[in-house]
Amino acid sequence: MVRNMFLSIACCRPVRRGLFVAVIAQSMMVCGPAMADTLVARYFAGFEGNPVVAPSPVDSGWVFGAPGGDEENFASVSVSPDGDTGHNAWRMLDNSTASGRFITWTHAVDAAAHQAGVENGWTLAARLRVEDPVANNAGGRSVVLIYGNGVRRWLLFFDINADGRLVTTFDGSSPAIVLDDLEAGEYHEHQLVREPGSNSVDYLVNGQVRFSGYTGTSNGFSGVQFGTGSSGGRGDGYWNEVVFAVNDPAGGGTAPVVVAQPQDLVAAAGSAVVLEAEFSGAVTDYQWFRNGEPVTGGNGPVLVLDPLDAADGGDYWCRASNGAENHTHTRTAVVAVLEAGAGLRVTEFLASNGTGLRDEDGDRDDWIEIFNGDTGPVSTAGWHLSDDPENPLCWALPAVVMQPGEFRVIHASGKDRRDPEGVWHTDFSLARAGEHV
Repeated sequence: MVRNMFLSIACCRPVRRGLFVAVIAQSMMVCGPAMADTLVARYFAGFEGNPVVAPSPVDSGWVFGAPGGDEENFASVSVSPDGDTGHNAWRMLDNSTASGRFITWTHAVDAAAHQAGVENGWTLAARLRVEDPVANNAGGRSVVLIYGNGVRRWLLFFDINADGRLVTTFDGSSPAIVLDDLEAGEYHEHQLVREPGSNSVDYLVNGQVRFSGYTGTSNGFSGVQFGTGSSGGRGDGYWNEVVFAVNDPAGGGTAPVVVAQPQDLVAAAGSAVVLEAEFSGAVTDYQWFRNGEPVTGGNGPVLVLDPLDAADGGDYWCRASNGAENHTHTRTAVVAVLEAGAGLRVTEFLASNGTGLRDEDGDRDDWIEIFNGDTGPVSTAGWHLSDDPENPLCWALPAVVMQPGEFRVIHASGKDRRDPEGVWHTDFSLARAGEHV
């Protein structure tokens, strides 16, 4: 018996499991644990189509720092949109090996804001992605984000190491952080959060604390800066948003911090599942979301789905608040529901893969993810994938047994590889403009 799977592609960008999902509903970045009250500096490139072209940082008070030579190896340009990411960006490329050459955007911070940051705390945040302009470039200091108050400076370098991993390096004696659990070329949200009365800051990525106790270095730099800042290193940063803000002492300080994240779950319909989140600090309000919509009754750190229904499958995250402006959110946790007789189905796809998953050859192919949503094992023998509704038997899946709740990624590369124990590749690729799978 031949089984066919069809999915009409209305949009070539999937919901990415396990990545940040939120809606920016305010004028300030909603990207982690600290929602500070007084916005001091901001650059925002927007999202695909809104605006059509990312604005120049000049429009929001930033001053450009030119390299002073070797200009042909630098770029400071709008990228609208940035491939299939859904973001606009301002690209800052340094492909020069010349010593002392780099490009920056700098925003002034006045003495009153500096003092308010010392007394009440501050947040420096950026949403960006990093590319490596040189294959296997092992340099650790290229793309840079800085805040300085004229006395001390806190600085983050971002780079792709020789293993293809995203690395954050601190200025001073703090260790480098290898973010080997993240897709290096994807957008991520990086924050430095300083508590009142202390030089020590926490470093967070996508809402999770990755390092505590970064004290910066003694330095006379004053302001906020992003761009490239190495001497002879090469880097390529795509900046979607940069924010510096200080806390209002009347606003309750910084928001809660995520201590424990909810985990992905695979469970049968009719069972009971529990999603849990834990936050430090004062929390006055919790709200769980499913696929971006509030969950009725999801007003605590624990969400119970009992009995689990097929309609309960989706992406869940929890927001915790200690005031209207002070909130944070967890990672996205995926709940997959198993049903008897459900068989295999396509759960995600990506056409025109410019920044994400690479295959065993190092290529960024289109890809399709399939999922066994049955309560029992399912053989892939007799299943086919096709991009042509007139030819539903285009590509036969290799014969393996997928266990309940098992996912498998199939590269839609045109390479036609069918080794049951290897990486699977279809003999077709996906059209970015939209087609059938």
